[in-house]
Amino acid sequence: MNILLLYLLGATIIPSPIRVIKDWQRAHLGQFHIKSDAKFLNPWNWNFTGPEGGEILWVIANPNAPNLALALSANDVWRTTDGGTNWNLCLENCMPQAGVMCTQSRGIIIDGNGTVWATLNGGADWAEVLYTNGFQCGSFDVPDTVVYLVDSFPPRLLRSTNSGLSWQVVQTFNQLDYVDIVVHSKSSPTTFWLIGHKMPDDTLAYIYYSPSGNFIDTILAGEITDLQVSPYNPNMILIATDAGIYQATSPSGPWTRMNEPYAFGLFQAVDIEFTGNDSVIVSSFFQPGIFTGRRQYGVWLFNRVESREIGTFMAPAGAGTFYCGSIGKGVFKSMNNGTSWQVMRNNLYAHALISPGNASDINNTTAYFIGLGGTPYRTQNWGGLWDTLNVNFLLMGSAIELAPTNPNFLIVSAMDIQLAGMTPSIGTIFRSTDNGQNWEKVDSTYLVNDFLITSDPNIVIGVSDRIIIRSTAGGNNFIEVFEKQSSFSNLVGLDTIFVATYDSTFVSYDRGANWTGLIDRGGELAYDNTRKLLFIAGEQLYRYNLNTSTFDSLPYYPITVSVSPNGNLYFLHYVSPNVVLVARSFDGGNTIEQETFPISIYWSGGLRAGNAGVFYYQPGRGFWCSNDITQMIGEEAKAGNLSKLMIPTLVRKGTNLKIEFYGKNKPSIFIFDACGRVVKVPYQIEKEYKRFFIQCKTEDLSNGVYFLILNDSRENYRKKIVIY
Repeated sequence: MNILLLYLLGATIIPSPIRVIKDWQRAHLGQFHIKSDAKFLNPWNWNFTGPEGGEILWVIANPNAPNLALALSANDVWRTTDGGTNWNLCLENCMPQAGVMCTQSRGIIIDGNGTVWATLNGGADWAEVLYTNGFQCGSFDVPDTVVYLVDSFPPRLLRSTNSGLSWQVVQTFNQLDYVDIVVHSKSSPTTFWLIGHKMPDDTLAYIYYSPSGNFIDTILAGEITDLQVSPYNPNMILIATDAGIYQATSPSGPWTRMNEPYAFGLFQAVDIEFTGNDSVIVSSFFQPGIFTGRRQYGVWLFNRVESREIGTFMAPAGAGTFYCGSIGKGVFKSMNNGTSWQVMRNNLYAHALISPGNASDINNTTAYFIGLGGTPYRTQNWGGLWDTLNVNFLLMGSAIELAPTNPNFLIVSAMDIQLAGMTPSIGTIFRSTDNGQNWEKVDSTYLVNDFLITSDPNIVIGVSDRIIIRSTAGGNNFIEVFEKQSSFSNLVGLDTIFVATYDSTFVSYDRGANWTGLIDRGGELAYDNTRKLLFIAGEQLYRYNLNTSTFDSLPYYPITVSVSPNGNLYFLHYVSPNVVLVARSFDGGNTIEQETFPISIYWSGGLRAGNAGVFYYQPGRGFWCSNDITQMIGEEAKAGNLSKLMIPTLVRKGTNLKIEFYGKNKPSIFIFDACGRVVKVPYQIEKEYKRFFIQCKTEDLSNGVYFLILNDSRENYRKKIVIY
């Protein structure tokens, strides 16, 4: 569902960032998850580079534990125990939907499959306690041992009275198609309000109140994000919707839409928290940020106190402390009832990139990316440091690119709305000619998934779903030049340009002015401009030679592919549902070197190859970088004590491996199977003068391929062995 800012923008439709992330989660549910334990298997080091921050939909806390909070990203649950100073993963790859800290130590999280996870120790450990059937919402704004949630069709209401450990069905709502929100009274746990719709995309919402046993009111709203009962005055109830804030002065209504927020620029509230009898904090989608509100003589006055990013769902943590999620910056924290806020994102990685163009090509050591929150980032040292550029667009950052012949020229696709008084100015494509210091709006029609800038920076090509757009004026005056029935993937090339759908690849020989079909294979593209080779990551890794107009395929099942400016090929491919390899070729795909990929994959982001480094985007978090992979490294390249060891490749099952090692440091031994899992085998290490004797038994190993790693704290020795 989209948010309609009818009051301000007439019929302008703006995508809800929360809905975009929910759709992003649903699109990836059920995709393969390969968890790698093979940290020692790859001779090419991969380092996680971030950057910190990203999209946090919910923050969960408890008023009796101000230093404990959980942050829910699109992919993971993060935890802090020091008031947000540091964060660490506590529940990964679960696509969390919502949750609540019922007490200081007990809480629940609902994952993307509708599974309820419970913790008894403040989020340090989690266990599955319930499998819902299509989770919809829960009473998560009330930290309480009583919790309600709604699932199924028609919607059914479940209740737990022991912090989510067990559940009972309370009621079924046959009249409703879905439920937006349910909230209960902490002082009277059987009292609850529930708001839902009777059909998809309906804009009439029905409010149910349990003491009356019936629907008591309706409001005009397509999406309800919050219902707050004031803990200071139970007769004051506010509802945040995509059509404004509704107010009632009785638990049974009626609700009327407030006009005051619009006068203060609060056009689209997300979440509301009471800080007193007549005071609130409101997180806001538009205008973006956080507002404080105070009611004086029956009239609400609002003040925008935080404007750096869209605010999402908040959590009170006691003693005037509040946490708030954001679309891009990570977590905001206030310790003075919302008057001022600071960003808390140290070791918090939650960037949800939504399209191929989110990461730019790499020019020397410089690369850019833009996240959903609309903030462009730049690194000039392979992710060692990420700078934010001098702009923060509203949302929907989807593509960024730099000109290969003019690094000062950048082009970005993101949605932004600026107000001049009450007159809105909407933009979707922006350009900078001074390396990101200043930005100029050049379009307000297209949201672009990927850009390509030719050798002439005036000619810019973009992909907008099923349409190719082109500008010959440096991003000004885009026109549509090509359209297909299926969505396009990424753009590659320089002056000869390629684009593909899922089953076909197309080429333009005149910098994007005209297009023709090239081959009936499609997928992600990578182009070797040096050798004129086009690679297509489809059902197999396909290769098209433009010099000879010949086509062949390489025997791999690719996940993602990229070619560096100097023509080196890199790709990920899987050899079984549990094994992913990273491969490279320095001769156009004729000779392939490959190693186990040491990074867990839930679904693939993508590779971006430069001449001296390769980035891998881990979806929902950020970027990994390897510089070693671009260098010539043999299987046994390292010199030193370990590299002198002689270990046979073929080992008969049951043989005792005997290894003699000279050195001061006691070595560690690891054995991995072909899936990257650690295999525990009996071994002994004995020390004599200046040397160690290692004996390793193999009778418990099945026949097959294994990797043996020896580490003496200074270097690794790796050896592939075959048990037969």
